[in-house]
Amino acid sequence: MESDSTPMTVDVPSISAPTIPQNTQELLSDLVHQTMLVFNSLREFRLTEPDPNRHKLRVERISSNSDAVIRTFKQLRENCKVLDQHTAQISTEQREKLARESVMKALRGVEEQSELSELEKEKAELEKELQFYNGQLKELVDDTRNLIADINSIQFYG
Repeated sequence: MESDSTPMTVDVPSISAPTIPQNTQELLSDLVHQTMLVFNSLREFRLTEPDPNRHKLRVERISSNSDAVIRTFKQLRENCKVLDQHTAQISTEQREKLARESVMKALRGVEEQSELSELEKEKAELEKELQFYNGQLKELVDDTRNLIADINSIQFYG
């Protein structure tokens, strides 16, 4: 039996995580804005409006804002279908690999954050220690200066 000296290579396709399309992000921000408009209109709405025209205008405004929210949701559903089709092409193993990679990235970020906070604590302790030693050094310099002044003020009688 002869052994083959060339190593086996496996071609692994590159996997990229699906990103949210820009128009979907815009739709989400529009949805939030339109929902806020609906809630603001509802807040201003009164069941017993003395002016029937004003009441009618408010009902129409609420209705138009609600229709805009419904249209935006429909557009989001269409975008989500496109994302689902994109992610359906990714096998379960590849999805698990993506999930593991994202979890590992998150864990590395947490570890780096904890290391950073530990380094910041150590830096603060070192700064306190440095301030303490600087204070002692200042006292020594002041004491030495006073001692030199005392020595210089002594008069020798001969």
